[in-house]
Amino acid sequence: MQLLLGVNHLFIAGFNTEFCCIFTAISAFDRGYTVTFIEDATGTVNTDETFEIQGLDIKDIVGIVLHWSNAIEVLDYEEYVEAYKIKNTIQEK
Repeated sequence: MQLLLGVNHLFIAGFNTEFCCIFTAISAFDRGYTVTFIEDATGTVNTDETFEIQGLDIKDIVGIVLHWSNAIEVLDYEEYVEAYKIKNTIQEK
């Protein structure tokens, strides 16, 4: 499918950060895609109370884990806009 569509770089944003988003990012990398995870463009309904870990920032910990992999680029939305407008993938209004 990758060759048919000419897609080689995926940008991950969405909902449930600690499940759908992280596993989509890892699976995409495993399938040969370049992956950018836009940390603050993901969300979750879970809190530190859900996992019984006081002060846990779920989006932040997922971003840290993916960043430490050295395989997946992790950016905040503003960093994404700045990094990719140069490549004409984002048009400013």
